Amino acid sequence: SAFVTFVAGITMTAMIVAYLLISVRRAAQLEAISENLRATTAELERKVEQIADMARHDALTGLPNRVLFRERMDEALARHRRGMPFATCFLDLDNFKAVNDTLGHSAGDSLLCMAAARIADCLREIDTFARLGGDEFGILFADTAAHADIARVADRLVTEVGKPFTIDGEIVLVGVSIGISVASVGDGPTAEGLLKEAD
Repeated sequence: SAFVTFVAGITMTAMIVAYLLISVRRAAQLEAISENLRATTAELERKVEQIADMARHDALTGLPNRVLFRERMDEALARHRRGMPFATCFLDLDNFKAVNDTLGHSAGDSLLCMAAARIADCLREIDTFARLGGDEFGILFADTAAHADIARVADRLVTEVGKPFTIDGEIVLVGVSIGISVASVGDGPTAEGLLKEAD
């Protein structure tokens, strides 16, 4: 009887140890699965952010696109209602189609990127500079309605874009046409109205 009890005790202990080992192994497996799920979730969140970022930026230049530009305009209009003025600027590259037709689309893409870099260098970090499509760009001058300041920037843009570009060994000359609309304090502007005026 004592022997049977002893054997039963040993068997029970072995079963408990086996159960504990299995439980520890399963817990480790569950932890590994949980870690994989966390990593997968974090990667999915990064992908979603990346897709959202791509939806608001131009693939060629990396600039904000029309969607993000409009969002920034809506934000500027909200600030405008609290007394903060702003201005909107439209730019078209002159002679861009001729460059595209004579040197090809690759040269045209290079020109767009180079011109965008020159324009960006003339702006403040708080301004929004966007490619709206084709050779058309938009600028949102944040928190300013001073005509003299905007005119100075416009003059500089005309000068900088008008300097020669070298693309595939070819000297390329283009210009830029600029339209500006100002949302002064006291106005009741709309995004559509300002964009139309600038265009």
